[in-house]
Amino acid sequence: MFTCIQISNVDVFDPEGSRPCAMCGHVLCRKVLCRIHCFVLFLKLCSCIFCLQALENEIASHEPQLMSVVAVGDDLVQRRHFGADRIQDRLQEILGMWQHLIDAAAYRRKRLEEAVDFHQVG
Repeated sequence: MFTCIQISNVDVFDPEGSRPCAMCGHVLCRKVLCRIHCFVLFLKLCSCIFCLQALENEIASHEPQLMSVVAVGDDLVQRRHFGADRIQDRLQEILGMWQHLIDAAAYRRKRLEEAVDFHQVG
């Protein structure tokens, strides 16, 4: 049995089966629902990329201050400060965490861009 559906005020027959729209009651085919779902996902992904861009900007804005602190720490180590060993360990720890943060943001961007590409193809 074919179901009559209405899309943009045009009646179409849907042999695949269909279901009514929750808002207007019109019957929409699965293909249209899938496209709508993909478009909504695409918009959410774009929003995530926008938020990620803000995070990347925030990270970049803190880099000069971090590097300034690292330079002071390196200077203390070079001058053989009594806590030089502890300072050196802490500098390595901080730089490792910083690099992890940058790598995590880059990985997130890559995954989001791949998801956007996937949803643009469909």
